[in-house]
Amino acid sequence: METQLTCAIVDDEILAVETIKILLSEYCLNSKLIWTACSYDEAWKSLDNQSPDILFLDIEMPGKSGFDLLRDYPERDFEVIFITAYNQYAIQAFKYSAIDYLLKPIDVDQLKSAIERASVAKSPNREIRYKALKDNLEGNKPTKIVITSNENHLYLDVEDLLLLDGEGSYTTIFCVGGTKYTTTKKISEIVGLLNPKQFFRCHKSQVVALKHILSYNKVDSSIILKGGLTAILARRKRQEFIDIMQRL
Repeated sequence: METQLTCAIVDDEILAVETIKILLSEYCLNSKLIWTACSYDEAWKSLDNQSPDILFLDIEMPGKSGFDLLRDYPERDFEVIFITAYNQYAIQAFKYSAIDYLLKPIDVDQLKSAIERASVAKSPNREIRYKALKDNLEGNKPTKIVITSNENHLYLDVEDLLLLDGEGSYTTIFCVGGTKYTTTKKISEIVGLLNPKQFFRCHKSQVVALKHILSYNKVDSSIILKGGLTAILARRKRQEFIDIMQRL
């Protein structure tokens, strides 16, 4: 028998609350809504009485925000799915931070996918993900990226990434200073998080940080990076690479 997930909603917009309630009841049969709240104070009282497995949380609310609630309620053992009407830049911040989110108006398929991911999330590392999201939303552009390595979430500076080297379902991330990490994400998944103006997929299995390129060897089609790292430039990518480097 499938385990039932208890859910709660914190959002000051009644329409958003009602939409999630309807979608949960019709399409997420393994979920059970236990309470809703429209403010920080209401949510705090409800959490004290009954903690859910998954909390749907709006960020911007009158008075204290969703981030305030997470910061001020330290003894939580629930996963958070943020509800947001943010613009495209901020959505990138969510992706960088490995956080589940729902865009308003809420789509049923996105809701189901978010619940599925949250139900298997590695809870001990959620603080890292929330801190990365908060930092990225407060800046002019996302500067932190959260990557899963073994059972941990790594909180990395985007500026420190040198080279991504993929092999099957694994990717090794090389950083400034000689550190490297291996993640269970495919390189194609990580590329989707990165700014194409800062990173270039030079080969099907490699991505380089443009700002850390030192030189290009035409003889063997290799890219030399800081720290002595070398990447392969695929023949079909050669002209695109040259054009990009000329514009920098």
